[in-house]
Amino acid sequence: MADRTEAVGAPSANGELVFEEPWQGRVLSMAVCLSDCGAFAWDDFRARLIGAVDARPDEPYYVQFLAALEETLLQTGLIEQADIADRVQTLAQAPHEH
Repeated sequence: MADRTEAVGAPSANGELVFEEPWQGRVLSMAVCLSDCGAFAWDDFRARLIGAVDARPDEPYYVQFLAALEETLLQTGLIEQADIADRVQTLAQAPHEH
């Protein structure tokens, strides 16, 4: 995973990835796993991530990363916009520690 995270500029310190919240590590791992399974090409995702970083320079890195992953999954047809909205609503209603 190190080669991929370096290529997309993931925050790191002393050679280790840095996550401020658990969801950030999960979304990165999910992207790597989906790419490894052939759901999408990593280079396509990386291009979308670069676009997200350029379009949202003031947003935190993993917000940009999640936006690029959502766009990639939408473009590949693995999810639909309604799926994202439903999941966001479900998570918003979940207990904080969930």
